[in-house]
Amino acid sequence: MPAADTAYVVHWHPLEVQDRVEEVESKGWDVVGSEAADVDRAADGIVATAPTAAVVWLSHEPEQGRRLLLKVKTRGPREEIPFVFVDGSESAVRRVKEVFPAGIYTDVYHLGDALDEARRTARSMQKAS
Repeated sequence: MPAADTAYVVHWHPLEVQDRVEEVESKGWDVVGSEAADVDRAADGIVATAPTAAVVWLSHEPEQGRRLLLKVKTRGPREEIPFVFVDGSESAVRRVKEVFPAGIYTDVYHLGDALDEARRTARSMQKAS
């Protein structure tokens, strides 16, 4: 049986992060960590757990998602971890895309499809290395 796909979930609203974790789990993924308050802890968690995908909501404090990318880039091999960005205003998404155009951008209604894309991306990166 293949190993389960894993995700690290980041949502900058402490009262909602557990709901976001459950959304990812409902798609059949194991959540290996989550963060709702601290960019450094989130970056360290993503690098330490090396999940199949990092799932970052941009609906609250979207600039934190952009900062998170920059922190992960300085701490580890960001290119080996697909980032899925969920929701967020058009301008917030545009600002994150300026830093990381290769990210997977979606809304919550298409999260399952985006996670499937992240899984394919992660597997193709593993084969290439």
